[in-house]
Amino acid sequence: MWPGAIIPDAAWGARWLARAKRGAISRSCLNAPPDPPLRTCCRFPNLSTLDPRPIPTTTPAHPTSTLPTIPRTAGKSPFIYPEYGLGGLPEGFSRLCAIHGGTFMLNKGVDEVLYNADGTAAGVRSGSGDDAEVALAPLVIGDPSYFPPAKLRRTGRIIRTICILNHPVAGLENPDSGMIILPASQVGRKSDIYVTIVGKHHEASAKGRYVAIVSTTVETAAPEKEVEPGIALLGEMVTRFNNIVDTYAPADDGMKSRSFVTGSYDATSHFEATTDEVLDLYRRIFGEEFDLSKPVELPTE
Repeated sequence: MWPGAIIPDAAWGARWLARAKRGAISRSCLNAPPDPPLRTCCRFPNLSTLDPRPIPTTTPAHPTSTLPTIPRTAGKSPFIYPEYGLGGLPEGFSRLCAIHGGTFMLNKGVDEVLYNADGTAAGVRSGSGDDAEVALAPLVIGDPSYFPPAKLRRTGRIIRTICILNHPVAGLENPDSGMIILPASQVGRKSDIYVTIVGKHHEASAKGRYVAIVSTTVETAAPEKEVEPGIALLGEMVTRFNNIVDTYAPADDGMKSRSFVTGSYDATSHFEATTDEVLDLYRRIFGEEFDLSKPVELPTE
């Protein structure tokens, strides 16, 4: 979850930010900055907008959560990572949802979001004719692919190039994983370029293979060329796949219709915008801010 700066005091934070400001840097995704007393996790949108001034822990630059509430860490990292790969996230959600009475339509597509006569959400339909199945709900939350065009507004395009490597990327502190951010100002662009490297350590590839994803916001008519500065850092590769998609945002806040459309993922690799959107969704759905200061009771084994 880069860029996450672990800032135990202003002086240490200033030194770390100074390193980050020195152009395109590579960091291990799973190793925390060198062994400070970990207290607070602060997130920053991109390297182009980092403020090099010290950030005191008593005045964090962004909503924060304290590390003692994290139940599991990966090595020295304060960030949560599922023990058996990212598939553990939907699995854990499904189990918790089922415990609280949730219903799952497994291996079913959503063919239509249903609305009442007054325009409020009624549920979803899967299939058609005699095979149609309907799930009713007081509200519907989904990404843009589930909703009609009237519920969306186009925001741009994203390119993600997925590269398969048979060698670690040179220059990483930890060859198992890493992240590189190329600031827009250094590559003559308006948007940063993001490179993420994962491998067997993340249960994302076979042993000896690495997966690198290079992404950015499309600014020209030749998206493949826009990611080349990031591709050049990877060295020889087995193969690559280009994925260029349109991005969308909701046409309204969904509070009146009770159908809440999430925005498309942006090009960033640290998911800050996604985290902010989850908090905003919570506010719109429940009518109150999500309180990160409330203590969390962790299950004991």
